[in-house]
Formats: sequence, C-alpha cells, structure tokens
Amino acid sequence: PLEERWISYGDWLAEPRYTANFDVLEKLMIRQTGDSLIACYDNQQFLCLNNMHVITPLENNEHNIKYSLGIINSRLLNFIYEIFNPEKGEALAEVKRTNVARLPIGAVDFSNPSEKAQHDKLVALVNNMLELRKKYHEARMVQDQELYGRQIKIVDAQIDRLVYELYGLTEEEIKVVVEK
Repeated sequence: PLEERWISYGDWLAEPRYTANFDVLEKLMIRQTGDSLIACYDNQQFLCLNNMHVITPLENNEHNIKYSLGIINSRLLNFIYEIFNPEKGEALAEVKRTNVARLPIGAVDFSNPSEKAQHDKLVALVNNMLELRKKYHEARMVQDQELYGRQIKIVDAQIDRLVYELYGLTEEEIKVVVEK
C-alpha cells in the first residue's frame, strides 16, 4: 500500500521507477545477469534492483501470469532464446530487455475450449511446481529433498511436453530441442 512506503516515488527521483512493478499483486521477474532465461513468480510485492526484468500482467486480462512463467522457464523458450542471444557462453552475459520482448509467447483464445484447457493445465502444473519447490526448500531431511527433487523433475518434464504441444512441435523437433 502507498501509505506504508518509505519513499515517495515520482519523476523527481534521480532514478524514478515504474511503480506498477511495486503495486501489482503478482509479477514475474527474470534475472538480467546470465546467458539463459530464469524467471520467478512473486505474489508478495518484493522490490528488486535494476538487475531484474519485471513482467506485470495486463489489466482486464484472463491470461494467468503463471502461464507465461511456465513458458518462459521451459526448455523450448530457452532453446529459442539461445538462437538470438549473441552473448551465449560469455562471462558477463546479460539477458537484454529487447531479447525478452522478442520471446514468442502467444495469446490464448479463451473462447476456444482447447486453448483454454491447455492454459489451465499449464497454470495447474506451474502451481504444482511452485508448491514442490517450496516443499523442497523447507525439507529438513535429505530423503525428503530427494523425493521433492524427483517430483520437480517429473513436473518440469510435463511442463516442457505441454509447451511443445502448445507450439506444435513434432517429435523430431522436440528431439533437436532436448539434445541441444
């Protein structure tokens, strides 16, 4: 809430920020340092430094932001990102905003029952992944961490498989992505 802030945001600041990055109830953050895509979900209104790209949901949009999270963190999107990322393998590589904007994340036609079902299935898988990762990090016993680790790999593979379906990849194309 605005009344709980310690800083009054506006154009008068030396480095003014887009306040929607702070105000939205949920957002995605993509790390800026590195040569691959790693995105995370925030629903606690965390603030981040200028080393993260922030994606906020559009107003009046049925699209669940976790759908985008599943696609961005998929093996396919990382494969695509590597194609147009000239900094792959460099020590000081950076995920640039222009490259993030070029990612092919299509809109969902919610009037199409098949597309809506795929959207909802991906969101459910991402919710499952978020819960498993939370349990993994909270686990005290090695056996529990191993169990959650195996479950995470299974759900990750399910997400990748669904993303391949969303993008209409053939088995041969999937093989190219997986072997990269």
